[in-house]
Amino acid sequence: MSADIKLAAFDLGNVMVDVQESIPARRLAELSGQPEARVLEVIFSPAKKSEFESGKITWEQHAASAIAELDLPIDEPELREIYRTSLIPDEEVIAIVAAVAEMTGITIASNTSQPHWEWVQQNLPFVEWFDPPILSHLVGVMKPDAEFYRPLIERSGFAPENIIFTDDRPENVEGAAALGIRAFLFRGADQLRADLSSCGLSV
Repeated sequence: MSADIKLAAFDLGNVMVDVQESIPARRLAELSGQPEARVLEVIFSPAKKSEFESGKITWEQHAASAIAELDLPIDEPELREIYRTSLIPDEEVIAIVAAVAEMTGITIASNTSQPHWEWVQQNLPFVEWFDPPILSHLVGVMKPDAEFYRPLIERSGFAPENIIFTDDRPENVEGAAALGIRAFLFRGADQLRADLSSCGLSV
C-alpha cells in the first residue's frame, strides 16, 4: 500500500464507463414516436438530470413526468432499464481500478442517479470495495460544489492529501483540489496510469 495515498476516488461517467445517451434516446424515440432530440431534451438535458442527480426530486418523479410528457407506452421500471443502457464499461479503466484496489482503498465519487448507481452495483466487480461511495443523488449536492467533496473526506476519515480523485471535467478536478485533495483530469487510460504512478500507485 502506498504510504501516502489511503483512498483513490474515481468518477463514473466518462471515466469508468462511457456515457452514450443516444442509445436509450433512440429506443425511447422509437417507442414514443417523438424525435430523438425531443427525448434528449425531456429525459437527458442537463437541467432535467440535475434535478434528480442532486436529489431535489426522485428518479421516480422524473420518470413519471417524462413518461407523461412523451406519452411513452412503458412504465417506470421499463424506462429505468432503458435509461441504464447509456453506460458502456471501459474495460481498460475498470482493470486499472481493480489493480489500484489491491494497493489502497478505492471509491466512487460521481454526479449520478439512482438507476446508474444500481447499474454500478450490478456490473462493476469491485463495487463492494467502494468505501465510502459519494453519490450526488444521495449527498444532495453535485460537483464541483465543495460540499460534495467534504463527505469524501469526513466519511473516509482520511486527510485530503491522502486522497486522490480522478474526473473527466476540469471544474470538478479544481473543486476537489481546492480542498487539498490530489486531483487529476482524466485523459485516457495511459494518462491515468501515469497519474497513479506519480502517487506511488503503479499499475
